[in-house]
Order: sequence, then structure tokens, then C-alpha cells
Amino acid sequence: LYGLFQIKKGLVFGVVVIVCSVSLIAATIFQSYVGNIISRIVYIVSAGWLGILWLLFSALLFYEILRLFLRINPRTAGIFIISIVVIAALYSIVNAQLVRIKTLKIPGSVDCNIVQLSDIHIGSVSGNFLERIIEKTNSLNPDFVLITGDLVDNYNKRTREAISYLEKLQPLTLFVTGNHEGYVGPEKVTKALEAANIRVLRN
Repeated sequence: LYGLFQIKKGLVFGVVVIVCSVSLIAATIFQSYVGNIISRIVYIVSAGWLGILWLLFSALLFYEILRLFLRINPRTAGIFIISIVVIAALYSIVNAQLVRIKTLKIPGSVDCNIVQLSDIHIGSVSGNFLERIIEKTNSLNPDFVLITGDLVDNYNKRTREAISYLEKLQPLTLFVTGNHEGYVGPEKVTKALEAANIRVLRN
């Protein structure tokens, strides 16, 4: 991308590349241990950058293939790529805030209503977002709820507080760990869930 705009690769460029490269790892560690508004903002910006980086990579890859067949002005291509990425990033941010329900009817002899929740990633999303999910879940009047892993991304004070919101789930709720609970520490997470009246299944 810097080549399309003829940006020179000097010291500032190198520093920016290094900072951007380590930003998500550093922000994740910072958010895991601190868990305040500053760490959350740093994490959101860093995670947002990772998404933008993927969009830029995809757009630039498409451009490189296209220019094998067409003559394209590099600066025009750069402006177009950045515009497309900005639109896609804004759409993704808005889309991520929506809580959608997908309904499946499974044939069988048992008539029951099950709600499955998965990959909520508390820590990456706010407690308010979790409360919206809980409210929507209760409105479906399920017989029971299944939470199938990756509920949390860290175990800081805000995350522990958000886990306690799960007490508001009205039906019996069952939980199994995912790989993210493994990163955080499964025993810590399951203990907090059991305190919130969530039944943890092991093996």
C-alpha cells in the first residue's frame, strides 16, 4: 500500500510497522491484567486494526491479480482500496453489534425449545452486549440453554462482573469450555460460572 502512494520507508515507517505488528498482543495482555476503560479502548483499536489489516490484504491481493490484465494508476488504486476497506470496516463494526437469531427445527420424538449460545467472547465484547443476549434469550422462552465454549477472552474485573449477569438466564443453562477458556484458565472460569448458577459439564 505504501508503494501505491510512493511513501518512503524511513525510520518513522519502520516504527509504525513494528507498533502495528505487536499492538494486538500487547493490548490483549494489557486488557487481561488491567481491565479498565483505557485498556478496553486500546484493545478495541488494536483488534479493529487486525480486521482492517485482513481487509487491506484481501483488497491488495485482488488488485495485484487485476493489474496482471489491466493497466491501473497506482494512486487511483490506492484511494479506491482504502475507500473500499473503510466502507467494509464500518459495515463490520455495525454488523458485529447486532444480535441475530437463527432457528433450526430438528426432527425427533422430544418436543423442546433449546437456545445455543457460542463464541460470545466477553472481554472482547462488553457486559452490555452480553445483557442484550441474555434478554433476547429469555424472550425466546427456552426449556434450557447451551453455552458451547469461548464465552470469555480474559478474566479481569469487568469480565468477572459480566459473567455474574448470567444469573439472569431463566432456564437451566449448561456450559462446556472452549479453547479460549483454556487460555484464560478453565478452573477460574468454571468456578465463576457455577457461582452464577450455570451447570458446567466436564467430559
